[in-house]
Amino acid sequence: MSYLNQPAKFTEAFKRLKAKKEIASRLSSKQWQEVPAAIKDRAFFSSRVASARFLTKAKKLMQAFLLKQIEDVISPDGVKEKAIKIGGRADFVDRLKDFVLNEGLGEALPPGTPRGQRGVIPEMKDLASSRRLGLIFETNIRSAYGYGNFQASTDPDVTNVYPAWRFVRGGYVKEPRPLHKKYENTVRRKDDTKFWLEMNKKEIGGLGVPHGPWGFNSQMTVQEVDRGEAMRLGLIKKDEKIKEPRAEFNKALSVDLSRMDKGVVARLKKAFGKSIRTKGKTLSWTK
Repeated sequence: MSYLNQPAKFTEAFKRLKAKKEIASRLSSKQWQEVPAAIKDRAFFSSRVASARFLTKAKKLMQAFLLKQIEDVISPDGVKEKAIKIGGRADFVDRLKDFVLNEGLGEALPPGTPRGQRGVIPEMKDLASSRRLGLIFETNIRSAYGYGNFQASTDPDVTNVYPAWRFVRGGYVKEPRPLHKKYENTVRRKDDTKFWLEMNKKEIGGLGVPHGPWGFNSQMTVQEVDRGEAMRLGLIKKDEKIKEPRAEFNKALSVDLSRMDKGVVARLKKAFGKSIRTKGKTLSWTK
């Protein structure tokens, strides 16, 4: 099932995107991998993009997309909810491409050379290429949406009734990740943070968070599993309550400062304030 046509916890998704802090830096994708996932999940950035103006423009366009691309839908149980309409990606790409070219942020190409032409400048290194701008859009919208559902799904009132998730495939992919294929339809408790982080680990192209998206174009998602089924599977006892998944995730993450760019550390501390703590040679997320 597409993230665009599921009943969406729109408010949480929009709040998540709005709260992300723009971090301009020339760090590569590989260097960004050294930043703790809990921090990256709260940052708005793109590899090798040092233009704060670009990040601000991109974020505002995505917020506008979310505000305009919503509609009322009736869920299967008859409840009126908000859902994100299909569309908007192409408009985002066109508008941001114009901004990039007007600001002189795109790679210089010989006159008449099509953007993304093989052998000239790789598409993913050209900030004005449709493919790269589309990836920025997809990654951030899916991330905001995934976090919004995670927030709603891990509310204590919800986990008391639905304490587990089933890891399922929501759409076709030509080459499924072997790890995802192995655990497809597996049911685990929501507070089994180790398992959910494993399904989204960076080694398989994941984002390092215990919620969707489960890597770009993975098409994996989760389904709620009620207490009765979780008990039959031996995952939870009758009156047992699960732990707070968000707290378990945040407190487990830290990184060796020697592996991080000092300039980015300074920007992160300025953007997030007391939420980031440095102690000795370690940087960690405190909330």
